[in-house]
Amino acid sequence: AKYEYTLLACFVIIACVVYYVLDPAQYIWMPKCPVKILTSLNCPSCGFQRALHTTLQGDFLRGISYNPFLLVAIPIVCLWIIISIVVDHTTDTHRKGALIHLNMWLIYIYIACYICWFVVRNILGI
Repeated sequence: AKYEYTLLACFVIIACVVYYVLDPAQYIWMPKCPVKILTSLNCPSCGFQRALHTTLQGDFLRGISYNPFLLVAIPIVCLWIIISIVVDHTTDTHRKGALIHLNMWLIYIYIACYICWFVVRNILGI
């Protein structure tokens, strides 16, 4: 698990450097949303690359304007990652079980928010 976290950290750092330097709106080769291409609907993640770029550039409000779901998603994902790391290093079975249960609830909450944002975003045209 130690190497998995190291690999994940390296990937995140490289991705952040790439998105800090390159504006995804300026490059045709940057990944496009398959949901948007196939359905013309905005998925909950649409705008994430632009939001990441502008947020890394220091313009958090503009980043949120590209994808307001980040206000919900980022804390949930960060908490999920932290709890997953703690679970991997916990030897107390009762505590480990409680943390795994909490992680499952975080996943359910994230999925529910994701679906709700998908519906709201496309009804309101955000």
